Amino acid sequence: MTMHEDDRRVRSSTTHTAPARTTSVESTRETEPTSDLMVAPAGWRLSWGAVFAGVIVALAAHLVLNLLGIGIGLAGARTGAGMEWLGTGFGIWWTIAGIIAAAIGGWIAGRTLGSADRSDGMIHGLLSWAGATLVIAFLLTTAAGGILGAGMQQQAMGPLGEITGQAGGAPQQQQQQPGQQQPPAQQQVEQAAGAISGAAIVSFIGLLLGAAAAAYAGRSGVTAARRALREAV
Repeated sequence: MTMHEDDRRVRSSTTHTAPARTTSVESTRETEPTSDLMVAPAGWRLSWGAVFAGVIVALAAHLVLNLLGIGIGLAGARTGAGMEWLGTGFGIWWTIAGIIAAAIGGWIAGRTLGSADRSDGMIHGLLSWAGATLVIAFLLTTAAGGILGAGMQQQAMGPLGEITGQAGGAPQQQQQQPGQQQPPAQQQVEQAAGAISGAAIVSFIGLLLGAAAAAYAGRSGVTAARRALREAV
């Protein structure tokens, strides 16, 4: 009889303790906040809405900052500053504005992503930077193509006018003497080549810094979203 009584006691203890464990687990599950940001995403995902928002904000920020730089530069040149430094200062400000705009767009992309993974924020920040860079490059190449086309047309009309003006007179000496200086057109081409080379190097450095700023800002945007969620909960 004692063995049967012991078995009943063990069974009764197990039946009483099991519901207590299940209720404790259910109570903890009910108290935990459920949100998409607090759940780790199952694999990497892409949000084109966040990328598009980052591109739009980056372009707008770049435009506003460049307008500010142009206004300050022209005001300084009008008050007596050297005009030769105007182009250099604008190039430096263009690079700085691009880095700041890339950081702002990357932060917006990470903030609106809706994911708790910081690496996703970095990738979306880079995508927003890439989209804004492609749009700006398209606009610049279109404007530069129009300016170069107008310049080449003017240069083509110049020799034609000289030929028609010299038709009734004596032909001028076309060969360059050994001690004679280079023609102004050749000097302008050499100066333009040097300016383009320097601008390309500065643009390369600026683009790399902009990409790094956008990636870091995208990571910071995800961190800000997680912090806002925790404060709201």
